[in-house]
Amino acid sequence: MSLDSKFGGAPYDRPSEALPPRERTIFRPEALQHYRRAQQRIVLPRLVSPRFFLYLWLLAALLLAAGFAIAFWPVLDQLAVGA
Repeated sequence: MSLDSKFGGAPYDRPSEALPPRERTIFRPEALQHYRRAQQRIVLPRLVSPRFFLYLWLLAALLLAAGFAIAFWPVLDQLAVGA
């Protein structure tokens, strides 16, 4: 009496039911799916907190607005020309 017949055996113990080598794996399908999802996710390094990042954007907007104000202010334009 073989062990397969005595204990039922695992589903892939018999050569006729064995999976091809490319489809065999030691990992659960859920674990592989979780791993693949984690590999696809783009993770950026967190160098600053979100609040500080917002402050940096506000500072950039303020500097941009100041640059436009200086570039298009009529009085400063007249002073630069010497009129």
